[in-house]
Amino acid sequence: MKQISMVLRALSCAAAAVVIAMFLFDFITVTSAAGQSYGMTGLEMCFGTSQTIGDAAMQTAKSAKYLFALILSLLGLVTAALSYKFKGAGITSAAFQLASGIAFLVYFCNPIHRFADLRPFTYGATDQGLKIASVRFELFFIIALAAAIAGFVFITAAVLIGDKAEALASNGARKTIPQRIGRWFKGIIGEIKKIVWPGKNTVFKNTVVVLTMCLIIGAFIWIVDFGFAKLLGLILGGIDL
Repeated sequence: MKQISMVLRALSCAAAAVVIAMFLFDFITVTSAAGQSYGMTGLEMCFGTSQTIGDAAMQTAKSAKYLFALILSLLGLVTAALSYKFKGAGITSAAFQLASGIAFLVYFCNPIHRFADLRPFTYGATDQGLKIASVRFELFFIIALAAAIAGFVFITAAVLIGDKAEALASNGARKTIPQRIGRWFKGIIGEIKKIVWPGKNTVFKNTVVVLTMCLIIGAFIWIVDFGFAKLLGLILGGIDL
């Protein structure tokens, strides 16, 4: 089982590396009304790029959303590599790679212009040829999305299998992660069952007591505040507060 876990960790590192590598290739392609195509790599979407459209050079803005996905992928790769040495790094890597996969999925399910700067084609254009005819995701973006999800699956499986191997080696002294999670939920359910819920009369009486005490304390605070205000007015020379 340990060998399988090691192989899965290696596959997770490879998947995270694929995600990062895909940022070097075109994520989207914009086709203008004139039939010209303009590609934008993942890195260009993260940090912005200068596009030459006709005789003009237009600067696109950086996309914090795609930069966020890139950072998550980098952290997923680093923590997956560290999981060989530190057990907790595997769970951390699974969290990073899951977040990366979700981010890519959100970008894919939304209109492209929502997370990418397409202003050179949509604003300030006087030439009809600069208008967008179509915009689409490229295969490299789909690969990055699939690799991010695969990396999460691989590292999660590696953590669970490694944990199972340690539990078997302990001869029952150690529980697996699913068993510990199940025991935690059972403990919560057991504590909920111990709760004694008050009856209607008890709830009514306690409510009346609480409201009465709130009124009494509120009135006391108001009286004290009013008294101190008047006293301060006398001290300051009869100023009406």
